[in-house]
Amino acid sequence: MTDHRQMPDAKSVAGILLREHDNVEQAIRYAERMVQRYADSQSLMAIEYQHAAEELKKWKNKSKHP
Repeated sequence: MTDHRQMPDAKSVAGILLREHDNVEQAIRYAERMVQRYADSQSLMAIEYQHAAEELKKWKNKSKHP
């Protein structure tokens, strides 16, 4: 069972991605694709998505090991 107290902030990019995808793995893959897309266009959004991917990976790892 997942400890929801450790979930990413619902208003953060990571929290939004988590709600918009079926599972955390899909949210991470999407965030990583968006990092590349925004980096290619030299947009600062790449940083936001990179942070979201990192936050989701940390949450995923913590939720597996209570």
